Amino acid sequence: TLSPSQHYIVVMADAEVQLPAEKSEEELEARHEREEEELQAKGKAHVEEAREKAGKGKKAKQAVEAAEREVEQWLYELKERQKDEMDLLQEHLSGGAPATKAGYPA
Repeated sequence: TLSPSQHYIVVMADAEVQLPAEKSEEELEARHEREEEELQAKGKAHVEEAREKAGKGKKAKQAVEAAEREVEQWLYELKERQKDEMDLLQEHLSGGAPATKAGYPA
């Protein structure tokens, strides 16, 4: 049996999600908004850098498209992690012991 003070971990494809330090859903949502804003800014800079370095032509367009896909992947992974964190926090706040996606305790 896991105690409420323990950190719970969800093992994803190549990342671990721990029970967040935030004590409420509102605090967690605020952090998630900040993370998303920061990542959006990082992604915009990444695409702009690719655009500046690429020059013109077909290969340049491909480089920019690749950078855009990378940013989309970063945002997807962030959203997935944030969803898992919220699920863990909600489970913890309701008094249950969170489980991994496979349904087994971490």
